[in-house]
Amino acid sequence: MARVLFVTYGSLGDTLPFVAIAEVLRARGVTCDFVTNTRNADAVRARGFQCLSLTTDASVLYERAGYDAEAAVKATRDNVDIFWKLVMPEYGGYCAELEAHAAGADVIVSTPWAFNAQSVAEKTGTAYVGAHLWPLGLMLPHDPPVVPQLPILVKAPTSQLAIWWNALLVKAAHAKMRYAYARILNAPRLECGLPPLSRTPVLNFLTQPIAEMALYSPSFASATPHERSVTMTGFPVPKTDAANEDAELTAILQDEPIVFSLGSILSQTPGQFYVQSVAAARAVGRKALLLTQDTHGIPHGSDVLVRGFVPHGDVFPHASVIVHHGGIGTTGQALMAGKPQLVVPHFGDQPDNAARLVRLGVARSLSSTKYSDQSAGRALKELLGSPSFAITARDLADQIHREDGAATGADVIERVLAEQHSPN
Repeated sequence: MARVLFVTYGSLGDTLPFVAIAEVLRARGVTCDFVTNTRNADAVRARGFQCLSLTTDASVLYERAGYDAEAAVKATRDNVDIFWKLVMPEYGGYCAELEAHAAGADVIVSTPWAFNAQSVAEKTGTAYVGAHLWPLGLMLPHDPPVVPQLPILVKAPTSQLAIWWNALLVKAAHAKMRYAYARILNAPRLECGLPPLSRTPVLNFLTQPIAEMALYSPSFASATPHERSVTMTGFPVPKTDAANEDAELTAILQDEPIVFSLGSILSQTPGQFYVQSVAAARAVGRKALLLTQDTHGIPHGSDVLVRGFVPHGDVFPHASVIVHHGGIGTTGQALMAGKPQLVVPHFGDQPDNAARLVRLGVARSLSSTKYSDQSAGRALKELLGSPSFAITARDLADQIHREDGAATGADVIERVLAEQHSPN
């Protein structure tokens, strides 16, 4: 029986797309196992997959370096160098453990920043499939991302000169990353018995993939140039079949509340976000469903319900507006729900995802530093008061639902498996 190993670090929203693909492959008779960080391992095992958990949680690494949770968020937002210098040795390490877990795998699948997955594939000669979770990773000159570190990129370029300019900036950015980061990965690669790096890590793959996927909808970002063969799968989303037995949750969903979520990581250090969100929801006369483990200071009332974790697919379709941080997993679920969105990006790919949602006409965006009950209330009033947001969101959701991201991703991997088992 064929075996696929998925290696995925980051938030739960970064992991669930791979779980969705693995569930389709499992139904087709393919064995799928995982390597992920300790924070996400239980959620993967709950889906019935074997999982090796490694201490690659960024929050743990920040804590070891002396940052509290709030300082870690600020550092990630304001200085991405700190983040990568902390996590790269961990994302590149554990090669012996990963190599043992990968024994017998026909294909290894990972994102570009699962550096150890690529090192193990390179060392063992295992077929490697690369996957981009968000458009920022591709850094396409004709569809440039919103990157605070590159404010002079030409947005929506319409001329070849503008595209050339963007390509030049992207090339310079890759060169800077090579200079700043490549050497950090050399120590764990040497431990793995591999030569030092000469190519750019982080956004580029270290090992040339046999196949390359972009795990989001072509409606969300433009296609890659013809000279680069990347399959845009659509958003892979795990199915939720469990019945909702939460009577309070069922009741509030019937009233189309505003749903507030900061995802699996930021919701642990929300600051005043949820407190301000309750005030904003009350200002526009809507009930609030808050998805967070941190209940400190949140006002009580029959118009407020707090839940630590609920699958987004169970609640987003019942929302009037979805307020979230712009993580790619949450973004995909919100688009598929067909609801207006207020996006509050903090760092990483979130500002770019937020800008794309605004351009699509389904969202408004507020930076995390400008979010307040007043600013959120104004944005929510606009989203609820203008029918165009809801109409555009529904139309886009219909289009995205015609894609099957999980099945398409599984198809790509199965083609690689077939090539590996071909007599030629």
